[in-house]
Amino acid sequence: MFNCKATPPALLLLFGILGACSSSSEHKASSQAVHVSSQEAGVELIAPDARTQNPRQRRIYQQSGAQKLLARVESDFNGDGRVDFIQSYDPSGAWVNLEKSDLDGDGRFDVSYLFAWDSSRKRSLLTEQHFDTNYDGDPDLWKNFDTRGRLTVRKLDRNFDGNADYWEFYDNGQVVRIEQDSNYDGTVDLIPAPRTTRR
Repeated sequence: MFNCKATPPALLLLFGILGACSSSSEHKASSQAVHVSSQEAGVELIAPDARTQNPRQRRIYQQSGAQKLLARVESDFNGDGRVDFIQSYDPSGAWVNLEKSDLDGDGRFDVSYLFAWDSSRKRSLLTEQHFDTNYDGDPDLWKNFDTRGRLTVRKLDRNFDGNADYWEFYDNGQVVRIEQDSNYDGTVDLIPAPRTTRR
């Protein structure tokens, strides 16, 4: 079983469990007291992370009146001095609304996970995933999910111009419609028959 706190996000992504770790209870901010080592323009920086004692991780807090609210956690898993994983928190500092990972260590984030708060179930839900599959700095694969965590739309930028040109629409795990812009002019001009495979 993977330890979500100790396993680098690149490995979690390869094994398909980064989203599972993201939706776990680890996404709730710790109320544990921490020692502030420096302060810049209302943002308090902590290095190393006083909670995990990880010298490659820091927790960044935003001052809001008398409160110090957790803004984000930055991690350098490979020790090259550059942040390769970020968890950003909502304005209340209570739950993660964004995760970003640099998988190839070039200083640019290649994967983003976006979350929304489900007030009825008191937890964050994965809503979108963005991937930069060719590591050029721009996303070229997007996925959208419903409130039950099911894939609803998958979009691709096949010529890497920054615009989606292929769309798959899902219902209950099955492709129900496919659209594509085969000549990359910004207009859907070919709609193939839906496939029956599940993803």
